[in-house]
Amino acid sequence: SMLLSSRSNKLSVKNIQKSEGGNYSCSVTSDSGIATSLSTIVNVYYQPILNLSLVNSVETFEGYDNGLNLACDAHSWPPPGWRWFYRATNTDEWTDIVDVNANVLSLDKPKLSDEGWYTCMAYNWIGNVSSEPTYLTVLPASVARIEYSISIRFTPDFDISLAAGIDFNRSDYKQMVADTIHNSLQLTSTQIQDVELISDKNFNITVSFKLMTPHVQYIAYDSIQEVFLKVGDLVIQLQLDRNNLINLTSEDGGIIMSISGLIFHSVENSLSISPRVFVCPNGYQVDSSLVICVGCAPGYYGNVLVDQLTDLGNGQFMEEQIPQCLECPIGMYQNDKGEAECKQCPDYYSTADIGASSLEECTALCQPNTYSDTGMEPCTQCQNMYLV
Repeated sequence: SMLLSSRSNKLSVKNIQKSEGGNYSCSVTSDSGIATSLSTIVNVYYQPILNLSLVNSVETFEGYDNGLNLACDAHSWPPPGWRWFYRATNTDEWTDIVDVNANVLSLDKPKLSDEGWYTCMAYNWIGNVSSEPTYLTVLPASVARIEYSISIRFTPDFDISLAAGIDFNRSDYKQMVADTIHNSLQLTSTQIQDVELISDKNFNITVSFKLMTPHVQYIAYDSIQEVFLKVGDLVIQLQLDRNNLINLTSEDGGIIMSISGLIFHSVENSLSISPRVFVCPNGYQVDSSLVICVGCAPGYYGNVLVDQLTDLGNGQFMEEQIPQCLECPIGMYQNDKGEAECKQCPDYYSTADIGASSLEECTALCQPNTYSDTGMEPCTQCQNMYLV
């Protein structure tokens, strides 16, 4: 496009802008015609300008297979180089992350030690620009266990006077019962835990226990996919053992147990089975895979089981209970990860909303004879006729 018409053979551009870079040429016009010069490229050098900065905060969990990418973008001439910086807390000095010279920082299988502040810098020989920092939260993770709460009623096959004075709550008796059920079901991977024995005056015994998958070490596997496959096999076996237990107890005497030489047999159809429960450590919840337990984020607590129905197809549903993290209620906060309870604000302090993640969010309540829309400071003195 034509910039201007001039009688001069020189073009001067003062206070040139980056948008004015490009190809320039000149044309000479006479009565004989027009002659145009070869074009020359004018590069306008300027320092980097960010056009994609970091978000305020990012959250992931340790060992996440897909990793985590932090991305910045900038334009400049000459094109920018990149540096990334990290610090664990606000009071630490920024440290250079070596061997990263691109606008994307990739964290493969994040570790708990990766948590902290990150910022990027775009630079060239004219100057540099840095992004606002982002805080990366890396939540702890483990593998969920799946369990059923079971109870079975047993009746004595002996003169009940022989059982007088026996303490059925002895730990060795509980172990005998656990071994009996284990052998009756021919368990391989499924475990029996938390055995309890309750006897009535006629020495009918109710045996309660947990039938559950074994603990799987999260860090022992190279990928979450391997964890999925391992847990999947264990859950299939748990379901087979559960069904076997149902079959065994559908008839009187399906399971025979001996306690201190006294024989008991299971009562027909006395079996009670709870919904399937996904078990995580206190202060954790299962993620969408229902395999990985992830610690509750700051501002949340986790000791709540939520009921859900899982569609098995063919019109069948399975009742399940899954652990879930909930936001701290008003008047409480939680600044740590993976906690089962929230912390109470100091006396005469509260929070403006749920999900507070620091003590600083606890604000003083209005004093007597003062008020505000929130009930918290800053407050206004009541008029004399409305003093309380």
